[in-house]
Amino acid sequence: MAALLAAERRPAALQRLFARTAPPEDWIREAAYYAARGRFRQAAECYRRGGDSGREAEGLARHHEAAGEMGVAAERWLALDRLGRAAEGAAEAGGF
Repeated sequence: MAALLAAERRPAALQRLFARTAPPEDWIREAAYYAARGRFRQAAECYRRGGDSGREAEGLARHHEAAGEMGVAAERWLALDRLGRAAEGAAEAGGF
């Protein structure tokens, strides 16, 4: 505890413990990189960090499609009001 308190008195010592967060546009650019390569789970996480919840949700739906989890994907598409994609996924999952 004493070492921690001593470190608090030396701000430079704490610099190595905290990384600056990337701005949203960097996360969105990173998400596009992953999405273009079919890495939809990683893209969704980058969209989340970039503050784009719509594309995050779409990335998760696409991730579940790619993983063959069509029922989960259909639910995610339905939540996005993408009824056509939801119906396709449900049909493939045996839901229709």
